[in-house]
Amino acid sequence: DVTSAFLHAELVEIAVVRPPKELRTCDEHLWWCHKALYGLRAASRAYQDYQAEQFEVVEFDRSTLEPCAFYNHKRKLTVLSYCDDIMCRGRRSDVEWFFAQLGARFDIKKAGELQFDTR
Repeated sequence: DVTSAFLHAELVEIAVVRPPKELRTCDEHLWWCHKALYGLRAASRAYQDYQAEQFEVVEFDRSTLEPCAFYNHKRKLTVLSYCDDIMCRGRRSDVEWFFAQLGARFDIKKAGELQFDTR
């Protein structure tokens, strides 16, 4: 899980928001957003594109069929991402390498390992 995920991404389009009531000095003031915020229409896409750029830096290729799937051919790692939730499949040493690389770019919280029931 990536902490404050959307705040990593720059907004491409202009977004203007009203400040919270506690911070308003008058009703006419608006804030211009430079970073993606939860709730903005463009935030999810901006973060998804930013995250893809970060994965490409560590040699992951984005799937042409599923934009949330990535593959590292050298390490044979598969990564699936749903917004700020990330799942990685591969050899333990390579998965640890991936999360170390990710941790250098984002503040992450590891929820644990996935367990599969093969019954």
